[in-house]
Amino acid sequence: EATARGIVAEAARGDAKEAAFLSALKHYKTAENWGQVMLLAADAAEQALSCASWEEAVSVTTQASMLLRQHGGALAPLPPGSATRWLVLRGEALLALGNRAEATVTLGLAFDEGLERGSDLGRRARA
Repeated sequence: EATARGIVAEAARGDAKEAAFLSALKHYKTAENWGQVMLLAADAAEQALSCASWEEAVSVTTQASMLLRQHGGALAPLPPGSATRWLVLRGEALLALGNRAEATVTLGLAFDEGLERGSDLGRRARA
């Protein structure tokens, strides 16, 4: 089975350089490898935003957040702040789509998530 890096590298060699992470993400969705989907979600959403694919960015971040709620960290060890990053990217895409009300709620959730994670880090550092 191809690795995420291999798929991204292969896509980057061709004309689809700007869509390398999106291509890798679609591969893993098809294979139902949800751990890799979660790991690639933020990079794929950023690529979607850079390509003005607002709906794609919303879809990617929504699916990653749903997987996190359903499975927690059991699917893949996620980098710290992944959920916050997904919310920020989703909020940016919603703003670009003109959905200001939902974007405001989403960015508020990102702020709350970031504060919660930051306070957790502070507690661990003092312990």
